[in-house]
Amino acid sequence: MKENKYLKQAKEELAYLSDDPDFQLFVESRAGMLRDIECFQRSGFNNGREKGLKDGREQGLKEGRKQGMQEGIKEGIEKGIEKGIVEGRAKGIAEEKLKLAKKMKIKNIPLEDIIELTDLSKEEIDKL
Repeated sequence: MKENKYLKQAKEELAYLSDDPDFQLFVESRAGMLRDIECFQRSGFNNGREKGLKDGREQGLKEGRKQGMQEGIKEGIEKGIEKGIVEGRAKGIAEEKLKLAKKMKIKNIPLEDIIELTDLSKEEIDKL
């Protein structure tokens, strides 16, 4: 098989240049420069990746805290409303018992009957 004339010419020139100390220095310098560029690129990539991960974690924590606070506030409001309703009912029932006991006392219903019907204590009825 016949060798391509351009390939042959390139091989001859390479052989000639590889004996030239200035060319060898140039090739070594260029190789060092390429290694440095690769190192800088890798370093930049790693630094960028680390910063991206750090920023992502911080943003995720911030959003997670915000969401957690919103859910906590919502849950707190719901529980507060529920507790308020329960306490309000209990207070309303207690007030009604006192009103009823007062009316019964005015009508001279015996104290024992008022206690039995209202579940109030003797002391509570005596204050009326």
